[in-house]
Amino acid sequence: MSINYRPILPSSLLEIRKADDMSFTNKLSENMSLRLGVVIEIYEVDNKENVSKLTPEYDVMTIENDNTVKYKNCMAIDSLGGIADYFTKKLRKPKDSKKVRDSGSLKNQNGSIVLMLCIDGSSEQAIILGAIQHPDRKNGKLTKELGHHMEGEFNGLNWKVDKDGALTITFKSATDNDGKAKDTKTGGTTLKIDKTGSVDVNTNLTGDGETYIRMDKTNKDVGLKAGQHIGLTAKKNVGLNADAKINIKAKADILADAGGSFTAKSGGPFNITSEGPVSIKAPDLKIAVDNMCQIKASTVSISSPSIMVGDGGTPAVILTTQALGVGNLGMPVISTFIGPFSSSVFIGS
Repeated sequence: MSINYRPILPSSLLEIRKADDMSFTNKLSENMSLRLGVVIEIYEVDNKENVSKLTPEYDVMTIENDNTVKYKNCMAIDSLGGIADYFTKKLRKPKDSKKVRDSGSLKNQNGSIVLMLCIDGSSEQAIILGAIQHPDRKNGKLTKELGHHMEGEFNGLNWKVDKDGALTITFKSATDNDGKAKDTKTGGTTLKIDKTGSVDVNTNLTGDGETYIRMDKTNKDVGLKAGQHIGLTAKKNVGLNADAKINIKAKADILADAGGSFTAKSGGPFNITSEGPVSIKAPDLKIAVDNMCQIKASTVSISSPSIMVGDGGTPAVILTTQALGVGNLGMPVISTFIGPFSSSVFIGS
Protein backbone atom coordinates (compact mmCIF):
# COMPACT_ATOMS: atom_id res chain seq x y z
CA MET A 1 0.00 0.00 0.00
CA SER A 2 1.39 3.35 -0.98
CA ILE A 3 -0.08 6.57 0.35
CA ASN A 4 1.38 9.98 -0.37
CA TYR A 5 2.18 10.95 3.23
CA ARG A 6 4.73 13.57 4.01
CA PRO A 7 6.92 12.86 7.06
CA ILE A 8 5.18 14.01 10.25
CA LEU A 9 6.70 13.10 13.60
CA PRO A 10 4.58 12.43 16.68
CA SER A 11 5.23 15.01 19.35
CA SER A 12 6.72 12.46 21.75
CA LEU A 13 9.62 11.92 19.34
CA LEU A 14 10.58 15.56 19.24
CA GLU A 15 12.99 15.49 22.14
CA ILE A 16 16.75 15.89 22.81
CA ARG A 17 18.56 12.55 22.55
CA LYS A 18 22.08 11.18 22.42
CA ALA A 19 23.69 10.41 19.09
CA ASP A 20 23.81 6.67 19.81
CA ASP A 21 20.24 6.51 21.16
CA MET A 22 18.33 4.10 18.88
CA SER A 23 14.99 4.55 20.68
CA PHE A 24 14.13 7.40 18.33
CA THR A 25 14.39 5.16 15.26
CA ASN A 26 12.59 2.31 17.02
CA LYS A 27 9.66 4.54 17.99
CA LEU A 28 9.39 5.76 14.41
CA SER A 29 9.53 2.41 12.57
CA GLU A 30 8.45 -0.20 15.14
CA ASN A 31 5.20 1.24 16.45
CA MET A 32 3.21 -2.02 16.51
CA SER A 33 0.93 -1.40 19.50
CA LEU A 34 -2.81 -0.93 19.20
CA ARG A 35 -3.40 2.62 20.42
CA LEU A 36 -6.40 4.22 22.11
CA GLY A 37 -6.90 7.92 21.47
CA VAL A 38 -9.33 10.76 20.96
CA VAL A 39 -9.89 12.74 17.76
CA ILE A 40 -8.86 16.34 18.34
CA GLU A 41 -8.85 17.80 14.82
CA ILE A 42 -10.41 17.19 11.40
CA TYR A 43 -8.88 18.13 8.04
CA GLU A 44 -11.49 18.14 5.26
CA VAL A 45 -10.47 16.96 1.79
CA ASP A 46 -10.17 20.53 0.49
CA ASN A 47 -8.06 21.63 3.47
CA LYS A 48 -4.47 22.38 2.53
CA GLU A 49 -3.39 20.41 5.62
CA ASN A 50 -5.05 17.27 4.23
CA VAL A 51 -2.29 15.04 2.83
CA SER A 52 -4.04 12.22 0.97
CA LYS A 53 -6.80 14.32 -0.63
CA LEU A 54 -8.91 11.13 -0.55
CA THR A 55 -10.88 11.42 2.65
CA PRO A 56 -11.10 13.56 5.79
CA GLU A 57 -8.03 13.12 7.98
CA TYR A 58 -7.78 13.38 11.74
CA ASP A 59 -5.30 14.32 14.43
CA VAL A 60 -5.55 11.79 17.27
CA MET A 61 -4.19 12.28 20.78
CA THR A 62 -3.10 9.19 22.74
CA ILE A 63 -1.64 8.64 26.18
CA GLU A 64 1.61 6.67 26.09
CA ASN A 65 3.79 6.16 29.17
CA ASP A 66 1.93 8.98 30.93
CA ASN A 67 2.71 11.32 28.05
CA THR A 68 0.35 12.73 25.44
CA VAL A 69 1.25 11.84 21.86
CA LYS A 70 -0.37 13.36 18.79
CA TYR A 71 -0.67 11.35 15.58
CA LYS A 72 -1.35 13.65 12.66
CA ASN A 73 -3.34 13.15 9.46
CA CYS A 74 -4.75 9.74 10.30
CA MET A 75 -7.19 8.23 7.83
CA ALA A 76 -10.19 6.22 9.05
CA ILE A 77 -10.83 2.72 7.76
CA ASP A 78 -13.46 2.09 5.05
CA SER A 79 -15.30 -1.11 6.01
CA LEU A 80 -15.78 -2.28 2.40
CA GLY A 81 -13.07 -0.44 0.47
CA GLY A 82 -14.47 -0.84 -3.02
CA ILE A 83 -15.50 1.46 -5.84
CA ALA A 84 -19.06 0.20 -5.89
CA ASP A 85 -19.12 -1.01 -2.27
CA TYR A 86 -18.09 1.27 0.58
CA PHE A 87 -19.00 2.33 4.09
CA THR A 88 -17.60 5.64 5.24
CA LYS A 89 -18.46 8.01 8.05
CA LYS A 90 -17.09 11.18 9.59
CA LEU A 91 -15.81 11.18 13.17
CA ARG A 92 -16.41 14.00 15.64
CA LYS A 93 -13.83 16.26 17.23
CA PRO A 94 -14.41 17.89 20.65
CA LYS A 95 -16.07 21.27 20.91
CA ASP A 96 -12.86 22.58 22.48
CA SER A 97 -9.86 20.69 21.10
CA LYS A 98 -7.37 22.88 22.98
CA LYS A 99 -8.96 21.97 26.29
CA VAL A 100 -8.50 18.27 25.52
CA ARG A 101 -4.85 18.78 24.54
CA ASP A 102 -4.11 20.72 27.71
CA SER A 103 -5.89 18.20 29.95
CA GLY A 104 -3.52 15.37 29.02
CA SER A 105 -6.40 12.93 29.51
CA LEU A 106 -9.01 11.10 27.46
CA LYS A 107 -11.65 11.76 30.11
CA ASN A 108 -14.36 14.39 30.10
CA GLN A 109 -14.34 15.21 26.41
CA ASN A 110 -16.88 14.63 23.66
CA GLY A 111 -14.75 13.75 20.64
CA SER A 112 -14.70 10.26 19.11
CA ILE A 113 -12.58 7.73 21.02
CA VAL A 114 -10.79 5.55 18.47
CA LEU A 115 -8.47 2.56 18.10
CA MET A 116 -5.45 3.00 15.88
CA LEU A 117 -2.60 1.02 14.25
CA CYS A 118 0.37 2.14 12.17
CA ILE A 119 1.03 0.72 8.69
CA ASP A 120 4.35 -1.20 8.68
CA GLY A 121 4.86 0.07 12.21
CA SER A 122 5.47 3.57 10.88
CA SER A 123 4.18 6.29 13.20
CA GLU A 124 3.80 8.51 10.15
CA GLN A 125 1.00 6.31 8.76
CA ALA A 126 -1.50 5.72 11.54
CA ILE A 127 -4.90 4.32 10.50
CA ILE A 128 -8.05 4.58 12.61
CA LEU A 129 -9.48 1.04 12.73
CA GLY A 130 -12.59 1.68 14.76
CA ALA A 131 -13.74 2.82 18.17
CA ILE A 132 -14.87 1.68 21.60
CA GLN A 133 -17.87 2.82 23.62
CA HIS A 134 -17.48 6.37 24.87
CA PRO A 135 -17.39 6.39 28.70
CA ASP A 136 -19.71 9.41 28.84
CA ARG A 137 -22.45 7.82 26.72
CA LYS A 138 -25.17 6.64 29.08
CA ASN A 139 -27.85 5.40 26.68
CA GLY A 140 -27.79 2.25 24.58
CA LYS A 141 -25.53 0.15 26.79
CA LEU A 142 -25.71 -3.61 26.30
CA THR A 143 -27.39 -4.65 29.53
CA LYS A 144 -28.46 -8.16 30.50
CA GLU A 145 -32.10 -7.17 30.12
CA LEU A 146 -31.57 -6.15 26.49
CA GLY A 147 -30.33 -9.62 25.62
CA HIS A 148 -29.06 -10.17 22.06
CA HIS A 149 -29.20 -6.53 20.98
CA MET A 150 -27.65 -4.23 18.37
CA GLU A 151 -27.90 -0.46 18.30
CA GLY A 152 -26.30 2.43 16.48
CA GLU A 153 -26.75 6.13 15.88
CA PHE A 154 -25.23 8.66 13.53
CA ASN A 155 -26.06 12.38 13.63
CA GLY A 156 -29.46 11.81 15.19
CA LEU A 157 -30.60 8.76 13.20
CA ASN A 158 -30.86 5.83 15.62
CA TRP A 159 -31.41 2.18 14.69
CA LYS A 160 -31.73 -0.87 16.90
CA VAL A 161 -32.51 -4.57 16.61
CA ASP A 162 -33.79 -6.07 19.87
CA LYS A 163 -33.67 -9.62 21.22
CA ASP A 164 -36.92 -10.48 19.39
CA GLY A 165 -35.43 -9.41 16.05
CA ALA A 166 -37.61 -6.29 15.89
CA LEU A 167 -36.12 -3.29 14.08
CA THR A 168 -36.69 0.34 15.13
CA ILE A 169 -35.33 3.36 13.24
CA THR A 170 -35.81 6.72 14.94
CA PHE A 171 -35.18 10.16 13.45
CA LYS A 172 -34.19 12.69 16.13
CA SER A 173 -32.90 15.47 13.85
CA ALA A 174 -29.20 16.37 13.79
CA THR A 175 -27.41 16.12 17.14
CA ASP A 176 -24.52 17.91 18.80
CA ASN A 177 -21.41 16.26 20.27
CA ASP A 178 -23.31 15.28 23.41
CA GLY A 179 -26.10 13.57 21.44
CA LYS A 180 -28.71 16.27 22.05
CA ALA A 181 -31.17 16.88 19.20
CA LYS A 182 -30.92 20.32 17.63
CA ASP A 183 -34.56 20.45 16.47
CA THR A 184 -36.98 18.56 18.70
CA LYS A 185 -39.99 19.69 16.63
CA THR A 186 -38.91 17.78 13.53
CA GLY A 187 -37.64 14.74 15.44
CA GLY A 188 -39.60 11.73 16.62
CA THR A 189 -40.45 9.97 13.35
CA THR A 190 -40.06 6.19 13.64
CA LEU A 191 -40.08 3.14 11.39
CA LYS A 192 -40.74 -0.14 13.20
CA ILE A 193 -40.85 -3.76 12.13
CA ASP A 194 -42.02 -5.72 15.17
CA LYS A 195 -41.53 -9.39 16.01
CA THR A 196 -44.77 -10.31 14.18
CA GLY A 197 -43.51 -8.76 10.93
CA SER A 198 -45.94 -5.82 11.13
CA VAL A 199 -44.66 -2.45 9.90
CA ASP A 200 -45.42 0.97 11.40
CA VAL A 201 -44.22 4.31 10.03
CA ASN A 202 -45.24 7.07 12.45
CA THR A 203 -44.46 10.79 12.58
CA ASN A 204 -45.16 10.83 16.34
CA LEU A 205 -47.80 13.52 15.91
CA THR A 206 -50.97 13.29 18.00
CA GLY A 207 -54.55 14.51 17.88
CA ASP A 208 -55.78 16.01 14.60
CA GLY A 209 -52.21 16.02 13.26
CA GLU A 210 -51.68 12.26 13.69
CA THR A 211 -50.00 10.84 10.57
CA TYR A 212 -48.97 7.22 10.04
CA ILE A 213 -48.88 4.15 7.80
CA ARG A 214 -49.46 0.77 9.44
CA MET A 215 -49.34 -2.74 7.98
CA ASP A 216 -50.62 -5.32 10.43
CA LYS A 217 -49.38 -8.72 9.30
CA THR A 218 -51.31 -10.60 12.02
CA ASN A 219 -54.73 -9.16 11.14
CA LYS A 220 -53.78 -8.46 7.51
CA ASP A 221 -54.81 -4.82 7.88
CA VAL A 222 -53.37 -1.62 6.41
CA GLY A 223 -54.00 1.73 8.10
CA LEU A 224 -53.28 5.13 6.57
CA LYS A 225 -53.93 8.45 8.29
CA ALA A 226 -52.85 12.00 7.50
CA GLY A 227 -53.17 15.19 9.52
CA GLN A 228 -53.68 17.14 6.28
CA HIS A 229 -53.64 15.74 2.73
CA ILE A 230 -53.25 12.31 1.12
CA GLY A 231 -52.21 12.35 -2.53
CA LEU A 232 -52.56 9.39 -4.90
CA THR A 233 -51.31 9.84 -8.47
CA ALA A 234 -50.84 7.30 -11.24
CA LYS A 235 -50.10 7.73 -14.95
CA LYS A 236 -52.15 4.62 -15.69
CA ASN A 237 -54.78 2.68 -13.77
CA VAL A 238 -55.71 2.81 -10.10
CA GLY A 239 -57.59 -0.23 -8.83
CA LEU A 240 -59.72 -0.31 -5.69
CA ASN A 241 -61.21 -3.72 -4.89
CA ALA A 242 -62.85 -5.14 -1.79
CA ASP A 243 -64.70 -8.43 -1.18
CA ALA A 244 -66.90 -6.64 1.39
CA LYS A 245 -67.89 -3.01 1.90
CA ILE A 246 -66.15 0.14 0.71
CA ASN A 247 -67.02 3.18 2.83
CA ILE A 248 -66.32 6.73 1.67
CA LYS A 249 -67.17 9.61 3.99
CA ALA A 250 -66.31 13.29 3.66
CA LYS A 251 -67.28 16.18 5.89
CA ALA A 252 -67.04 18.50 2.88
CA ASP A 253 -67.42 17.88 -0.87
CA ILE A 254 -66.78 14.73 -2.90
CA LEU A 255 -65.76 15.41 -6.49
CA ALA A 256 -65.44 12.73 -9.18
CA ASP A 257 -64.23 13.98 -12.58
CA ALA A 258 -63.84 11.53 -15.47
CA GLY A 259 -62.24 12.51 -18.76
CA GLY A 260 -63.99 9.53 -20.38
CA SER A 261 -67.11 7.56 -19.55
CA PHE A 262 -68.44 7.23 -16.00
CA THR A 263 -70.18 3.99 -15.03
CA ALA A 264 -71.86 3.16 -11.73
CA LYS A 265 -73.28 -0.36 -11.37
CA SER A 266 -75.04 -1.94 -8.43
CA GLY A 267 -75.93 -5.61 -7.92
CA GLY A 268 -78.59 -4.62 -5.39
CA PRO A 269 -80.60 -1.51 -4.48
CA PHE A 270 -79.09 1.78 -5.68
CA ASN A 271 -79.95 4.59 -3.30
CA ILE A 272 -79.18 8.29 -3.66
CA THR A 273 -80.06 10.57 -0.74
CA SER A 274 -79.40 14.28 -0.66
CA GLU A 275 -80.35 16.96 1.86
CA GLY A 276 -80.04 19.57 -0.87
CA PRO A 277 -81.15 19.92 -4.50
CA VAL A 278 -80.13 17.21 -6.98
CA SER A 279 -79.13 18.41 -10.44
CA ILE A 280 -78.56 16.28 -13.54
CA LYS A 281 -77.29 17.94 -16.69
CA ALA A 282 -76.65 16.06 -19.91
CA PRO A 283 -77.14 16.41 -23.70
CA ASP A 284 -79.54 13.43 -23.54
CA LEU A 285 -81.08 11.49 -20.65
CA LYS A 286 -82.49 7.99 -20.97
CA ILE A 287 -84.21 6.14 -18.13
CA ALA A 288 -85.19 2.49 -18.66
CA VAL A 289 -87.23 0.71 -15.97
CA ASP A 290 -88.30 -2.93 -16.37
CA ASN A 291 -91.29 -2.59 -14.03
CA MET A 292 -92.89 0.36 -12.26
CA CYS A 293 -91.56 3.92 -12.27
CA GLN A 294 -92.89 6.10 -9.49
CA ILE A 295 -92.43 9.84 -9.09
CA LYS A 296 -93.74 11.47 -5.92
CA ALA A 297 -93.61 15.22 -5.38
CA SER A 298 -95.80 18.10 -4.25
CA THR A 299 -95.33 19.63 -7.70
CA VAL A 300 -94.02 18.17 -10.93
CA SER A 301 -92.95 20.66 -13.55
CA ILE A 302 -91.79 19.55 -16.99
CA SER A 303 -90.61 22.26 -19.34
CA SER A 304 -90.04 21.19 -22.92
CA PRO A 305 -91.05 22.30 -26.44
CA SER A 306 -92.32 18.77 -27.03
CA ILE A 307 -93.33 15.96 -24.66
CA MET A 308 -93.93 12.44 -26.02
CA VAL A 309 -95.79 9.86 -23.93
CA GLY A 310 -95.65 6.38 -25.51
CA ASP A 311 -94.57 5.44 -29.06
CA GLY A 312 -95.58 8.06 -31.63
CA GLY A 313 -98.76 9.46 -30.15
CA THR A 314 -101.37 12.06 -31.03
CA PRO A 315 -101.77 15.56 -29.64
CA ALA A 316 -103.04 15.56 -26.09
CA VAL A 317 -106.21 17.45 -25.09
CA ILE A 318 -106.02 20.47 -22.84
CA LEU A 319 -108.41 21.83 -20.19
CA THR A 320 -110.40 23.95 -22.72
CA THR A 321 -110.83 21.16 -25.24
CA GLN A 322 -114.54 20.51 -25.93
CA ALA A 323 -116.26 17.21 -26.61
CA LEU A 324 -119.42 16.80 -28.82
CA GLY A 325 -121.63 13.91 -27.62
CA VAL A 326 -124.24 12.06 -29.77
CA GLY A 327 -126.54 9.48 -28.19
CA ASN A 328 -130.04 8.51 -26.97
CA LEU A 329 -131.46 9.35 -23.59
CA GLY A 330 -130.10 6.99 -20.95
CA MET A 331 -127.51 5.51 -23.31
CA PRO A 332 -123.73 6.01 -23.22
CA VAL A 333 -122.58 9.08 -25.08
CA ILE A 334 -119.90 8.69 -27.71
CA SER A 335 -117.98 11.94 -27.90
CA THR A 336 -115.40 13.36 -30.22
CA PHE A 337 -112.97 16.10 -29.18
CA ILE A 338 -113.24 19.07 -31.41
CA GLY A 339 -110.27 21.00 -30.06
CA PRO A 340 -108.12 22.82 -29.22
CA PHE A 341 -105.29 20.25 -28.91
CA SER A 342 -101.75 20.46 -27.41
CA SER A 343 -98.95 21.23 -29.82
CA SER A 344 -96.23 19.96 -27.38
CA VAL A 345 -97.67 16.91 -25.61
CA PHE A 346 -98.33 13.74 -27.59
CA ILE A 347 -99.81 10.58 -26.10
CA GLY A 348 -99.42 7.22 -27.83
CA SER A 349 -101.08 3.89 -27.25
